[in-house]
Amino acid sequence: CHHFIPVTAIVLYTHQFNNWLEEGHQFAKIVSNSAVLLHGIDEKKLVPEFDEEERRKAENELLLNNRLNKVNEFLAGADLYRIRNQNTIAAFMLHQATEHALHTILKVTTGLHLTTHNIDKLIRYCSMISYRLSEIFPRNNEKNEKLFQLLQKAYISSQYAKAYSIDTQELSIIT
Repeated sequence: CHHFIPVTAIVLYTHQFNNWLEEGHQFAKIVSNSAVLLHGIDEKKLVPEFDEEERRKAENELLLNNRLNKVNEFLAGADLYRIRNQNTIAAFMLHQATEHALHTILKVTTGLHLTTHNIDKLIRYCSMISYRLSEIFPRNNEKNEKLFQLLQKAYISSQYAKAYSIDTQELSIIT
């Protein structure tokens, strides 16, 4: 499939996945209920049915609202720093907005929480939910790849690397 779409596999120890199922972890339940079983001893359902749909919807709505608020605040911060011609801090804010948005998509739709700041990795995971998500940041030529890398590196480089810089036009395109 890699020729058509980037492929990401999530590999867990069986005992970890089973523990998550017993605890009612949202990601494990979704995988158990909707994923195609590629290999198994039998075709028995691994998990009992859970009657928590309404509670999960309410939690997801609260989570979505809280996280979208953070995304909007990071975007507002990026606008403020761009107006002040502080492009590296504005790029950092755009990175944070993007990272939080991708984490939100992943958490709300699958229940999976990753501890990463890597936007490329987050896009690959979120592509399991929507294969068109990678089109938001096209990387089909050198210019687009450079822009993506500027955003990707903004998390660390804008804070610690003296050589990191981003001009106003690049910042506008990324925004």
